[in-house]
This record gives sequence, structure tokens and C-alpha cells, in this order.
Amino acid sequence: MTKKFIALLAALMFCCFFTACGDDDDEPADTNDTEADTSSDTTSDTISDTTDSGDSDTSDTGTDTETDTQPDTDADTDESPSCMCGPDDADDDGDGITNGVEGCEDFDGDSLPNCLDTDSDGDGIPDNQECPEQPCRDTDGDGAFDFIDKDSDNDGLSDKKEKENGTDPLKKDTDGDGDDDLAEIAYGSNPLDDSDHIPAGLFYVVLPYNAPDDVTRTLTFSTKIEAIDVAIFFDNSGSMSDEIEKLKEEVKDNVIDAIANQFADNPNYASFGLVNYGWETPYVVEQTMTTDAEKVKTAIGNLKADQNAELAAYSIYLAATGEAYEGKLLLCAMNKCQEGLVMQAAKYNVAKADCSGDDKLGTVGGLCMRKKSMPIFVAITDEDSTECVPYGAQTTLSTQCMFDAGTKELTRELSISAMNGIGAKFIGIDSGFDCGDNNSGSSTCKKTDQAKKWFTAFAEATGSLDKDGNPFLYHTEKSDGTGIGGNITEAISELTTWIDMDVTTGSISDDNCNGENAAKFVKSSTTIAADPETGVSGQDATTFYSVKQGTDVTFDVHFYNDFCINNSGNYLKFEAHATVLGNGSYLSSHLIHVIVPEGSTK
Repeated sequence: MTKKFIALLAALMFCCFFTACGDDDDEPADTNDTEADTSSDTTSDTISDTTDSGDSDTSDTGTDTETDTQPDTDADTDESPSCMCGPDDADDDGDGITNGVEGCEDFDGDSLPNCLDTDSDGDGIPDNQECPEQPCRDTDGDGAFDFIDKDSDNDGLSDKKEKENGTDPLKKDTDGDGDDDLAEIAYGSNPLDDSDHIPAGLFYVVLPYNAPDDVTRTLTFSTKIEAIDVAIFFDNSGSMSDEIEKLKEEVKDNVIDAIANQFADNPNYASFGLVNYGWETPYVVEQTMTTDAEKVKTAIGNLKADQNAELAAYSIYLAATGEAYEGKLLLCAMNKCQEGLVMQAAKYNVAKADCSGDDKLGTVGGLCMRKKSMPIFVAITDEDSTECVPYGAQTTLSTQCMFDAGTKELTRELSISAMNGIGAKFIGIDSGFDCGDNNSGSSTCKKTDQAKKWFTAFAEATGSLDKDGNPFLYHTEKSDGTGIGGNITEAISELTTWIDMDVTTGSISDDNCNGENAAKFVKSSTTIAADPETGVSGQDATTFYSVKQGTDVTFDVHFYNDFCINNSGNYLKFEAHATVLGNGSYLSSHLIHVIVPEGSTK
């Protein structure tokens, strides 16, 4: 049995030797090779191996497991095929452009590499028409030859659509009327007829995403104020009780009616709003902005002067920003600050301003002011604005109040900054008197100036100064609250007809793209000229200085799109206003129609 088994094993080994190691029918064994396997892919024929080489390797792994000195080149893990085109100096598609220039990319995604595609960008215009001679043409200078540029002139209208519309794909303005082809299509005029164009005074800009250059328009603006929003801040504290009734009538008759009558020829020029402030109810919007004077007069009639203190500066901040605000202010006495000490804490529970209703005139701040107006804040009080210290701060005998733990600290500086943020101006009316015997009708009553310091600070910090550099601050003539009407109307008149302004540009919009406001299309501006030249004291690259109201100022306004990607199948249209600002206040604007072309044209 053992001998038979040994003989059988020897026979099997002999058979295996000649099967695995002996000569093939048509190939020598690897152990005798002196040349590389003839079926290996050792040339750049661009065709990858898809079959076994036919040698005695049991599997193609890319690793030479035999004893020969030639590496296997037919591994199953070959990388993606190289370009199917011939040498760089050949022209496989016969379009007159060599393979080396066209390359092996498939620009239009039709499964043909550019070097085999007679219309590489798929715009319906053959490559030999877009590159009739060498070097190939790059009309818009963006680094892409026209034959691989879907928008050769970078006008936002693809070459394919230009062919469909009959416009010239190599000219932004086919008919030479000064308006880009896509702008004319968006407006509705004929881009092939130079007599049919966008009317003067309408401004269109075409802004492809991340275009090589910005777009500039030369715009002339008026510096005459177009509208005013008069916000009245009324102290509703008990110190106003002596004068409140007659003061309310003064404001109704000689402020609101007087301003409305002064601008009666333009009923939408002046609007009015009312805020009352105190302690128990520290901030109340009695009336958002309205051109209906009767609504504000009715709201004023409800004031009672029954609060324990006045928090004017904080009310100004909330009115300017429209922010939501919750918190408490603790009253301080004898170096102690706690709730219930003498009187309850002042509690704020202010919701974010909602200016969405049809009865709302604008969308700015807590009073829903108009974007295209000059806000004018008129504060009426007889005392200084109460100021609170931060929570945990060192107190003194004069400390009036403290912000409670967790309550956002408000300051006069924040209030002034908020006013400047919307370009608001300031007028102060002081009704304070010291009558000694507490009889407001006494002939011994003397004017007090407790409000003057904070009035002056707000006026100076917001540029609310007359032609002599003085703030617009006034005082009632009598302790009963009468004698202020003419003063406010004179102040309004000065603010709207003469104020020393430094004029710059800005932008506003109600539209958005990809979560960004369309005002961001307006990037910068450069001063050009003032008319008359004597209407300004000077200018630098961005600002005209000491501009007299009514002077026309001209800027080059620069537009660019670095945020709005249009993945739709058509152009998108946005509206933005390029504005001019006088000391931060809105003066005038031009409406700009912004066109963002469809998709990626590159």
C-alpha cells in the first residue's frame, strides 16, 4: 500500500511539473523568458488591458510573483483610460484646432472629449467658427477661449441663446444703443434695434457670479431731503404733571399740525409717531409712523404723566433698533438696589417690532419708519434721563437704578449709535421750571436746564446742528407748558433746508439672494463732481464735504456679484437702491435693476 501510494504521488508530481512549468503550445515558460510578455500593454496605445496576458501567472495582480525579471504591466487595477486622441499636433476632429489646444476634457458633457468634438462647449456654434485662426479668440478676456466659453462676450446671455435671439455672441450690446443685450431682454426692448432701448433714468446692471470685472454706472443724486419721519418721545412721568395738559395741546396744534401744514403740498412728506416713557411702563409705542396726524394727536391725548421716573435714552435705543428686549431695572436708594425698595422694578417685555401690516408705513425700527426718509427724534421732558448702573457695580448715594442680573445693559452711547445707524437727527424740548412754592402759575417760576446736558450730547453726536454749529434745543416759555410750537417747526425747517452735510453713498433693498440682501450688489462708489461746484467745500475719493442741500452730486457707483449664484434655467431680477446719505441720513436714491444670468456660463 505504501509503495503504491508513493508511486502515485510521484506520477502526480511529474504531471504537474510538465503542466505548470513546461512549454506552452505557443509561449515559452516565464522561467525561460528573456523578453517581456508579448501580450502585456507596454505602449501608450490608450487602450487598457481587459484580458489576461496569456502567461502562466494565475491572476493579474500587478505584482510579479514569478522568477522572471520583467514586471507585469497588465494589472486589473489599471487607472482610468488616457486621452483617446492622437498626438498634440494632430487634429482628430478636423475643426482646425489641434488636439493639444483642445485638450481631452469633455466641456459640454456629451461623452466626447474636446479634441473629438466639433462643438466643444455645446452652444450650437462650431469650434471652427469660434476659433477661425490661431491663437484662438478669447473675446471677454476671462482666460477661456471662445470655443470653450458658453458666454463669449460675458454679457450674461449664453452664446446658445444669443444664436436663438439673433444677437451677436461677441458683443455685449449688439445694436450699440448703450444697453447690454440681456438687460434689454429683461426690460422688454429689442436688442437688435438701436431706436428701441431702455429709457433714460432706468438703470439695469447685469452681474454674472464672480465675473472678472465689476460694473460701473455714473449716477447723479439730489441732496434735497425727500421725506421726514418725526418721532415724538414724551416723558410720561409725574414731574410733567403740572404742564402735561397744555403741553399736549401745544404738541397737537403747534407741532404736529404746524409741520403737516408746512408741507401740505406733499401730504406724504412728513409722518409722525409717538413713544411715551416712564418707569412702571418704561417704553410704549403709542403710534407707529403715520401720515394721519389725527391718529398721533389722539394718542397724545391719552398721556397722563403718572409714572415715577423717566428712561428716555433707553426708549430711544428701542425705537431706533426695533429689537426685542426683556429685563428689569432695580430702583436704588441709600446705596441699596433691590426690587420692592420704595417702588417696584421697571420691567421691560418688548417684542421685536412687527412692521408687516398694511397700516405700517415703513420697516425701520420700533416705530416702523420709512427707509427713504430722514428720521427726526423730538424728545420732550423736564428732567435728565435716568441712567442705571450695571448689575453688581459699586453704588453711591446718587445711584438711581441698577440693571438686574441677566438684563442686557443699555447706555446713552448705544442709543446714539442706534440713531446714527438709521441717520436719525435730534431735537430737544425742555419744559422744566422751578416754581419754589410748587405753584406752576407763580410769577417766580424759573426755567431749569436739567435736560440740557443729555440733549446736547445726543444733538452733537448725531450731527443735529444748525448753520452756526448750535444744537436744536428749545425750552417752553411758560411753566404751564405753553410756548413751544414755533420752535419745533423752525427746527424742522432748518434740518430740511440747511444743515452742513458730508455726503456719501449707501444702498438699500427689500430683495434677497441665497440669504444675502440685494443691497450687497452695490460695492463702492467714487466721487465725480458737484453742481454747482460751490455747493461743496471739497471732496475726496468717497465723500463730498459740507454739502449745501439742493446741490447735485455725481458718483461712479460700482456693482459686483460675489454672493448670488443662479442655478435656475433663467435670469433672476432684483431691485436695489443706490442711495446718498447726508451725515448718515437718507437724502435720495436711484433704483437699480440687477440681472443675474442663469447658471454657470463658464
